[in-house]
Amino acid sequence: MARKKRSGASFLLTIGTFIGVSLLFYGIGHLFGISFLMFNVESVSSPDLFRLEAGSFVPMLLGLGAAFIAEYLYLSREKKV
Repeated sequence: MARKKRSGASFLLTIGTFIGVSLLFYGIGHLFGISFLMFNVESVSSPDLFRLEAGSFVPMLLGLGAAFIAEYLYLSREKKV
């Protein structure tokens, strides 16, 4: 069974949706001070300890979900045409 080749438009829609939605939620998090939507990196370095903490990845997960939905809708409409 041959796989259908993805078009460039489908890829651009998917990656654009992922980046756009992720940036939108990170912006909302920083604008309104919502900690689970903010990205921050904190590192502590001393002779006895090294610790690196990264911020929330919730906006990336929301962007990934939106990208899957956008691609599904795009491909289903492409089949109809």
